[in-house]
Amino acid sequence: MGRPWRLDLRTSLVAFSGVAMLAVAGASLAYRAAGPSDGSHAGYVTSAVTRDGVEVTRLPGQPTALEDGDRVEAIDGVPLESWLRRGPSDRPSVDRGDRATYDVARDGRAAQVAVRIGQYPLGRVLLDSWGTVIFLLVTLGVTAYVFVRRPSEPATRPLLLLGTGLVGSTIPWMLGLQPLDLVTGTGLWVWFIGSFVVYSVFWSASLHFSLVFPRRIGLVRRIPAVTWLVYAVPLALLLAWALVGVAASGSAMATLGSMTGLQLLMVLGTCVSLVAAQVVQYRTAGEGSAREQTRWLAWGGISATVLVVAFWFGPELVTGRPTLPWSAVGLPGLLFTGAIAVAVLRHRLFDIDVVINRTLVYGTLTASVAATYFVGVLVLRSVMGTDANFAVSLLATGAAALLALPIRDALQRGVNRLMYGDRDDPYRAITRLGERLGSSLTTEEVLPTVVATVATALRLPYVAIELRQGDVVSVAASTGSPPADADAITRLPLVDRGETIGDLAVAARGPGERFSRADHALLAGLAQEAGRAARSVRLAAELDRSRRQLVAAREEERRRLRRDLHDGLGPTLAAARLKVQAVRAGAADPSVLDQLDGELAGVLGDVRRISRELRPPALDELGLMPALRAHAARFAVDGELTVQVDGPGDLPALPAAVESAAYLIAMEALTNVRRHSGAVHCRVRVRLADALELEIEDDGAGLAAEPEPGVGLASMRERAAEVGGSVTIGRGHDAGTLVLARLPLTAPSGGAA
Repeated sequence: MGRPWRLDLRTSLVAFSGVAMLAVAGASLAYRAAGPSDGSHAGYVTSAVTRDGVEVTRLPGQPTALEDGDRVEAIDGVPLESWLRRGPSDRPSVDRGDRATYDVARDGRAAQVAVRIGQYPLGRVLLDSWGTVIFLLVTLGVTAYVFVRRPSEPATRPLLLLGTGLVGSTIPWMLGLQPLDLVTGTGLWVWFIGSFVVYSVFWSASLHFSLVFPRRIGLVRRIPAVTWLVYAVPLALLLAWALVGVAASGSAMATLGSMTGLQLLMVLGTCVSLVAAQVVQYRTAGEGSAREQTRWLAWGGISATVLVVAFWFGPELVTGRPTLPWSAVGLPGLLFTGAIAVAVLRHRLFDIDVVINRTLVYGTLTASVAATYFVGVLVLRSVMGTDANFAVSLLATGAAALLALPIRDALQRGVNRLMYGDRDDPYRAITRLGERLGSSLTTEEVLPTVVATVATALRLPYVAIELRQGDVVSVAASTGSPPADADAITRLPLVDRGETIGDLAVAARGPGERFSRADHALLAGLAQEAGRAARSVRLAAELDRSRRQLVAAREEERRRLRRDLHDGLGPTLAAARLKVQAVRAGAADPSVLDQLDGELAGVLGDVRRISRELRPPALDELGLMPALRAHAARFAVDGELTVQVDGPGDLPALPAAVESAAYLIAMEALTNVRRHSGAVHCRVRVRLADALELEIEDDGAGLAAEPEPGVGLASMRERAAEVGGSVTIGRGHDAGTLVLARLPLTAPSGGAA
C-alpha cells in the first residue's frame, strides 16, 4: 500500500499545478472541437510568425482557400499586429459558416483570399499523431499513478509535473496556432500558455526529477531552494523576454516569433544540466541500486533520442523524407517511460508493479499492432494497387489481428521476466542455480553464489542464507539490504536428508507486497537446492575445522614430547654419560655408580611413561575394562578419591583406536576430577551397544557458569573426533560433572594417539 495522503502545502501545490496543466490541454481540445477554424496553422514552431504576418500550412481534412506557404498579413483589413494587441472587448465573434477576407503574400505577390470559416479537423489531426498520443497517455498514466500512491516521495512530485506538463504543452503545440486565433484571442492564449509556459514547467520538472532521483544530490540537500529556482528562473526569463521584446522592437508579432530562439536556448541549457545531474548521480551513487537506476534512465533517454534522430530527423535532413511516418514519432518516447518504470520497479521504490506491467505490455502491443497494420497497408497497396482500398484494409486488419495474440504473449513473457525474473520459468531458474553450483567454486563462493542467483532469478531486493548451529543462528551469506520491517522477510527452511540446516530468508519486491503461489513454488525449489549446497558447505567447514584441530593437537603433542625428551631425558642421559666417563678414568668415587644406577632407573621410567602416553601398554596387557579398574585403584591408594568402574566383565575385541580413545578420555577425565572438582566419589560406566558409551560422573563442585575451555577438555573432544565420536560435558544427575563419550565401533584402526 502507498503512504496516506497528507494535504501539505507542497503536495497540494503540485496536485493543483498538475490539474491546471491538464486543464490547458483540455481547453485546447475543447476549443478546437467547438471553435472556428480557417483550415490552416502556423506550423509546429513560431519561426513562421514574423513582424509581417504568419506563414501557414493547410490542415489535413478541411478545405480552405489558403495554400501552403501563404503569409497571412491581415484579416478583414486589420493587420495581425493590431489583432494581437486588442483586448477581449475589442474582438468580434466568429462562428462557423462566416466568411473572412485574408490579405496574403503568395509567391511574392499580394492577394486577397475569401476564406470560409469551418470546423477544425480535430480527429484527423489527432489520428495523424497517434504515436504521440499513445506516448502522452502512457506517460500520464504512469506518472499520475505513482503520485497518487506515493505523494510524499521527493521524486514523485516532479514526476507528476513532468507527465502533466508533457500533456499540457504537447496537445496545444500539436494542434497548432491559426491566424484566426489572433482574431478570436481564446485560441491564441491557450496555445501560448501551453506551448511556452507549460512547456517550460515540463523541462523544469525533468531537471527537478534528475536532481532528486534516485536520491537528492548534494546541492539540493545543502540548498533546498534550488528546486524552486529550477521553475522560477525559466518562467521569469520568458516573462522578461516578452516585456522587453515588445518594448524594444515595438512589435508583439516579432517578439512572439523570437521566443522560439529563447525557448531553444533554455531547452539546450536544461538538457546539459540534466546530463550533468545524471553524471553526478552516477558518480556519487556507488555500486548498488541507485547506480543501476541511473543507468536505466540514461539508457531510456539515449535510446529514444537515437531512434528519433535515426528514423525521423536524420533522414528528413538528408533526403527530405523520414524513414518512418511522422505520425509514429512519439513511439520512441515509450522507451524513456519504460526506463523510468524499470528504474522504479526493479528497485521497489514506488510499488506499482501491476499497473506498469499492464501499461508496458498493452502500450507496446498497441504500438506494435498499429505498426503492423501500417506496414501491411503499405505492402498490400504496392502489390494490389490503390484501387483495392477495402481489400487492403481488410487484409491488413486481419494480419494485425492474427499477430496480436502472439505479440501479446511474447510481450507479457518479456515484461514478466524483466520485473519478476524467472518466476514463470522455474525449471530455468533451478537449472541455472545447478549449473552455477556445478562450476568450479571454492567453498567460500558457494553460498554467495546461491543468494545472488536467487535474487537475480526473482528480482528480489534482499536474500540471505541463515545457518543454525544449536540455538545460534548466523547469516552465512546475503545480498542487498534487509527491509526495516522484520515481518517483511519470508523464511523457507533449508532441509537436506531430513535435517533442517537453516533458512532461506527473502524480502518481497516491494512494501506490502506478498509472494504469489508461483513465487512460493519457485522459492521452494531453489531452497531445496540451496539446502544441499548449505549442507555441503557446513560439512566442508566442519571438516576443515576438525583438520585444523587435529593439526593443532598433533603439534601440541609433539611439543610436549620434545619438552619431555629435551628437558628430561636429554640432561639425565648427558649427566649419566659424564659419570660413566669418570668411572672409566678411575677418578670417581664408587658412590657415583649408585647415583648412575638411580638416574638410569629414572630415565627408564620416563621412557616407559612416554611409551604409555603414545599407546597405553595396559590396554595390550589387560584389555579396556581391567585397565580402567587398575587405573581407578591408583586413586584409592592416594585416599583422595574413590573411583567405581561399572561395565561388562568381558568386552569383545574392539578397534584399537576406539579402545585407546576410551581409555585416554577416561584417564583425562579422572585427572580433571582429582585436580579441579573436589569430588570424593566418581563412577565410570561403560556400555556397549551400536557404539561404545563411556560415562564419568563425580559428586564435585560441577562446572562453572561460563567454563573456560582448557587443554584437557579439548583433548577429550579431539580424541573422540578422531574416531568419529563425540564428547559432551555437562551437569551430573544430582550434582557434579558428567562426561559422556560416544565412540562408534566402525572407526578405523590405528587411529589412537
